[in-house]
Amino acid sequence: EIIDRLLDKNPLAIKIITSNILPTKDIFSLRDELQADFFNISEDDLSLFDNATDSHIDRKKSLYGSILYSYNMLLDNEQKAFEKLSLFPDGINMEDFKRLGQYSTDKDIKKNIISDKIIKKLQNKSLVEDSHGNIKLQSIIGRFAEKQLNKTEKQTEFFDSVFEYNYFIVDILTDLRLNGREKETIALNCFEQNQNNILKSIQYLEEYSATDEIKIKFLSYSSDLFILICSLVNFINITSKKITLFTDIELTAAKVIIETATYFNGNFDEAYKSLKELVHLGELNKLNHQSPIELIIIQSARCIYAMEGNQACVYKSVNGNSLDTKYSLNID
Repeated sequence: EIIDRLLDKNPLAIKIITSNILPTKDIFSLRDELQADFFNISEDDLSLFDNATDSHIDRKKSLYGSILYSYNMLLDNEQKAFEKLSLFPDGINMEDFKRLGQYSTDKDIKKNIISDKIIKKLQNKSLVEDSHGNIKLQSIIGRFAEKQLNKTEKQTEFFDSVFEYNYFIVDILTDLRLNGREKETIALNCFEQNQNNILKSIQYLEEYSATDEIKIKFLSYSSDLFILICSLVNFINITSKKITLFTDIELTAAKVIIETATYFNGNFDEAYKSLKELVHLGELNKLNHQSPIELIIIQSARCIYAMEGNQACVYKSVNGNSLDTKYSLNID
């Protein structure tokens, strides 16, 4: 009853706390520890839960305090595994998550950060959910974990492994969707289940050591898939914030990718106007079709120009060849 009152009868907070206390723990000592934690919770801490359905300040405090208490009970390597899992809001297969640590040159990460023992410990503390081998954090717990992650020095090797994992997903799904309607449906269903992982990967784009060309290809593949599942708002917002990472032709490509997504999100006039300022239809043939980056610009721009009534000009611009676009347009 004491804990119920202190945690404002918040079910998740109670579950987390009761999963972390020893049977011999003195209840009054626990109460004093939690009250001390609650006193030190700032408005900035509580802002993590601004999007939560329950906006009551006491319930926010009880939830944040319970997660903080549980986090502080973890060993250092357990905290790091917990933090890293925040990079996968849709969850990740347990074995895949363990393998990500093997890319690191840090022996401690390889041996200690991601292991069955640590993942089981996090599950026992009600911090991690397991659904048929797919592990994830609840949304609210994930926000806390990500905040802790961003307080520490970024480990490039691990972030690179995360990027390679997500790049592999969009690459293989892009190939799969081009092999008939049935496989396209499978590919898009799979992407829909992983879309928040991809968005999170884009959010940390500056942390990866991959070349700008690889990053642009990742954005292009992702954009195509987001267009096909009709889920573009978050992709546009997050990707737009990463424009400053690029220069020269990669910058143009990134902008074209965003305007293409904006167009398919329904902002036709705005996107078409911006696209014409970026790359005029008459300039497309001057671009190098052998360059992966310039080819992304060509394909995306031609698609929009064709949809805006320039089919004849687009058809002519490819010297009589069938139009190679990403969205299966029929141009007669």
